[in-house]
Amino acid sequence: LRLLRREHDVKRASQTPLEFLSGLRGAEYPRGEDAEVVTRQFCRVRYAESPLSDVEEAEIGAALDRIRRRSE
Repeated sequence: LRLLRREHDVKRASQTPLEFLSGLRGAEYPRGEDAEVVTRQFCRVRYAESPLSDVEEAEIGAALDRIRRRSE
């Protein structure tokens, strides 16, 4: 969220993570696919309490790196 905030994409307190993601996709957001990877895995870990595999952790890291590079 901090990386996305740099681009003036701020999640409102009233939004769920998926509502926020939907807003990013609706705007044809260039980081939308990467934000989706991170958001969906966050929701799974947070709400379903399902641990990440090493592969999933690597996917999230790569997605965050791409978001970071595009935000610079």
